Amino acid sequence: MITYQQDYWKKIEDFIGNNNLTIANNDPTKTFQKKVRNALIKYQIVVHKDERWKYINMNPAAPTIRGMIKIHKADAPIRPVINWRNAPAYKLAKMLTKKLQTYIPLPYTFNVKNSVHFIEDLSNIPFNPLFNLYLSILPTCIPMYPPVTFCTSLILFVDSN
Repeated sequence: MITYQQDYWKKIEDFIGNNNLTIANNDPTKTFQKKVRNALIKYQIVVHKDERWKYINMNPAAPTIRGMIKIHKADAPIRPVINWRNAPAYKLAKMLTKKLQTYIPLPYTFNVKNSVHFIEDLSNIPFNPLFNLYLSILPTCIPMYPPVTFCTSLILFVDSN
């Protein structure tokens, strides 16, 4: 679809405004990069210190948004497409995803409604009763940084059995 640039940017601004998103005044990428580096140093059990460089993005940038216009809908709204490849934690998240997939084989891994559904799926996997107890006390709302702690303890637990 061909459209004017002004109309495209207006749709992007409308999407941001309608979804209660805010535009940051300053770029938090450097601060987040420091936190990622500190997490890699702190959790050496997950990432060996000789391999740490593989999971640090050397030139991080804030993720960018692009809008794909939905031409089949009225008013042609946008579908946001976010490029995370330059984000500070992209490589680390990719590695943790691969490790979790090897330790927790979930059927239909892309069909999770919410965090409660995810916890239920994890609880149905036959494991040690202590592990099922651990899953039952997990909060249904998982904050931003504790998943690193959770992943570390999960990998340690699975490796010890």
